[in-house]
Amino acid sequence: MTNNLLYTKELMHYFKNQPYKKDLQNYDYFGKASNDHCGDNIEVKIKVNEEGEIVDIGYKSDGCAVSQSYMSMLAEDIVGLNISGLLKLNDNYVESLIDLDLTPSRKNCALVGLRAIKDAVKEIDDRFDN
Repeated sequence: MTNNLLYTKELMHYFKNQPYKKDLQNYDYFGKASNDHCGDNIEVKIKVNEEGEIVDIGYKSDGCAVSQSYMSMLAEDIVGLNISGLLKLNDNYVESLIDLDLTPSRKNCALVGLRAIKDAVKEIDDRFDN
């Protein structure tokens, strides 16, 4: 059963608490994405260790509560993930992070963060692609 209320307590928690919304000075990958229909813009910086594990992420975001909340959830979820696992993430994964029944336009908002992350790792090193 999906929740039809857009601004749930969980969504608002992630909107108000964004520990990874920061400027990461030392990073390996940078990406960005936007949603022209809503005005959402997200820039992502990702730091990995020699084994390809994501050790930190920072992002800058402008936009609606949906895009920022989903980016916050996604950032929290991918720290500790290996780059090869990150490459497998898709739209369905992001949409499953919270039980909301999103309209098509709100789905675009929710996916801006994933698009920025995918942009950051589009030219991934062969050593991590396994």
